[in-house]
Amino acid sequence: MIRIIKRFFIFIVSIIIIVIVVISARKQSTFIIENNYSKGIDLSHWNIDTYHISLDSIPNDVSFVYLKATEGASYKDKMYPIYIEEFIGKNIGSRKDDPIKIGAYHFFKQNVPALLQFKNIKETVDSSEINLPIAIDFEFITSHSSKETKQIQECLYNLLIMVEKEYKKKPIIYCNTRGYDLFIRNCDKLNHYGIWLDAKSDNSLTVPNTIIKQIKIENNIDINLCYSRF
Repeated sequence: MIRIIKRFFIFIVSIIIIVIVVISARKQSTFIIENNYSKGIDLSHWNIDTYHISLDSIPNDVSFVYLKATEGASYKDKMYPIYIEEFIGKNIGSRKDDPIKIGAYHFFKQNVPALLQFKNIKETVDSSEINLPIAIDFEFITSHSSKETKQIQECLYNLLIMVEKEYKKKPIIYCNTRGYDLFIRNCDKLNHYGIWLDAKSDNSLTVPNTIIKQIKIENNIDINLCYSRF
């Protein structure tokens, strides 16, 4: 009888250890927070259509760029392929010795199934053309019912999982502090992802895992600082 109890105890302890290891592995980030930073920008069709920027106006000290690729189930930013071609051209030309890191972002829609949003990303973003984790633009700042909140969280989580599996890099979440507090901070499925804070965020609030901060607009271009080495 004592031997049976001992074996059962060892079995239970082993299960607990396995669970802890699995949870730790799931929460492990693929980025490293650093004290120094690099400067970057993010662009979409708005920069051309509304602000009429010239790509020649992009600062020379930019180290990375995030480009809007998709939104919801079917929208594809018309400027994405043009921007991609431009920055790849820079990297084999004038920036050959100091190439600009390129990333893509997707605007998340809460009422669109994660699978349809993922298919839109997959159709648009070629993994060979980017070298930064894909960012999911999550712009929610209003409260929802508990049921709706869980549905939104689950949809976002499912999209993140599919993106990571396809592109082999853990994606990051773009949001502001209110959206983080409402949907991410207390959600174990989401609060281990890297965060890209937008410029409207409340700087008095602490957001763990912040790796990029959008700090200002300069010549109608969003300027970001990255504190991570991917």
